[in-house]
Amino acid sequence: EVETPGDRDREAPIYTMGGTGVFVSTLNEKILSGEIDVAVHSAKDIPTSIPGDIEIAGVLERGPVEDLLVSRAPLERIPKGSVVGTSSLRRSHEILFARPDLKVKSIRGNVDTRIRKYVEGQYDAIILAKAAYDRLGLDENAYVLDVHS
Repeated sequence: EVETPGDRDREAPIYTMGGTGVFVSTLNEKILSGEIDVAVHSAKDIPTSIPGDIEIAGVLERGPVEDLLVSRAPLERIPKGSVVGTSSLRRSHEILFARPDLKVKSIRGNVDTRIRKYVEGQYDAIILAKAAYDRLGLDENAYVLDVHS
């Protein structure tokens, strides 16, 4: 198992960690050095420019693109002042645009960890990629997030 800067620092928001490649740069270095032969990435983590000696050998079919609000209520019914967790700067801005009365707090960890933090009450709601939520086979307390309507 290879640990990247994004894996080591589980507290800092990803967007503060030096831009793109926080999860892939270490793996790319290990491929180029011959230490590993292949790496599997989430497409959202791959920078638009990759080293010339690295090849994208395959791409899986795209899953759902929507964001989900994991919450006891849809966005319009969440109480004023509720704390919403997200690791995405884009999602933070979208939530605050739609509901400036909410508080957005950074959340890190894999999807299981984020859901656990929500269940434990560290957050009143969290925002996740629908594809990640679906992979866990979950289907309750989740609302497709449409901040543009």
